Amino acid sequence: MAKNDKFFDEQSEASGIKAQIITKYFNSWWRFVLPEAKRRGGRIAYFDLFCGPGRYGNGKPSTPIMVLEKAIAQQELCDHLVTVFNDGSKIYIAQLDTEIAKLPGIEKLTYPPTLLNEKVEKSAEQYFNSTSIVPSFTFIDPFGYKGLTQNLVRGVIKNWGCDCVFFFNYARINAALSANEFVERMSALFGETRASELRDELNRLNVGDREELIVDKLAEVMREVKGTYVRPFWFKKGKSRRTSHLLVFVTKSKAGWYLMNDIMARESWRDEKDIPDYTYYDFPPQTNKLWFAEYTDLKDALPTVFSGRTLTMQQIYEEHCLGRNYWKTNYKDVLLELEAEGKITTPLKKRPAGTFGDKVMVTFP
Repeated sequence: MAKNDKFFDEQSEASGIKAQIITKYFNSWWRFVLPEAKRRGGRIAYFDLFCGPGRYGNGKPSTPIMVLEKAIAQQELCDHLVTVFNDGSKIYIAQLDTEIAKLPGIEKLTYPPTLLNEKVEKSAEQYFNSTSIVPSFTFIDPFGYKGLTQNLVRGVIKNWGCDCVFFFNYARINAALSANEFVERMSALFGETRASELRDELNRLNVGDREELIVDKLAEVMREVKGTYVRPFWFKKGKSRRTSHLLVFVTKSKAGWYLMNDIMARESWRDEKDIPDYTYYDFPPQTNKLWFAEYTDLKDALPTVFSGRTLTMQQIYEEHCLGRNYWKTNYKDVLLELEAEGKITTPLKKRPAGTFGDKVMVTFP
């Protein structure tokens, strides 16, 4: 079974954030890939490999229903979207089938949803790695970590227009990396050599350093399987704010990374300078600070990084942001301050006060 028996009784706030991230990305992703997909055969796909029953016990929809509602609302999606929902639980699949049948307008879909009741094992890895798939967005959300492997991620992102988000159960994987009985599963995710190196090194590290190392090694794995750009989002629990899990986005597309970076920033905790840390807290930290190191670092960096160059605001953001915990709003705020201080120049054309458009040209002395 993909989830425990009580997981779908009531949607938690963290689960709601996760669903919002998935559906918001889906709703923008299809607009990017569909024009090219039409020239390549006309279909795009959404795969949910651990889909659950579609609704929580309190009636709130989970991602399968939310994605289908987005599709039904757009005629272009109705014409071109293929959806595949899989879960290892027969009960969940039966419940999802019932929920889908209730959706108003479900008959508008050219391709009715495909529902599968299969375990995600090596056969799934082999299928995705050996089959050329249409542009697709894949969600991999196991309750623990069984079924999540580097070969599966490689397979679902290997073709053009294919992106993936997966649930990374940090708390359980952190423990499993130090347990001999889970060597095979950790090797399937990190690779045998890297998993062995992690086991040797983790025991010498404190809690914070362990987490940093594990997440860094996970990103290395994703890049090795051609997931060039990785955007993690943390979920931290309790007053101690320990990491329970991450939502990890993997793509070969810079445009996809920028899009998800913005979506995750909006769902994240942000300080008073609007700097996101790409984290959901059930006990959020205080936002008021005496100083804002991240904001100051960005403001100090841009004149040095772009010295002697003239670029648009969008070019500055795209060139500098990759791999950093900033979003476009931060760059606009910093550039407005640099402009007011005379440290950059922009065209004399007047703009509405407090605005800095994507196409504004910026010259750094």
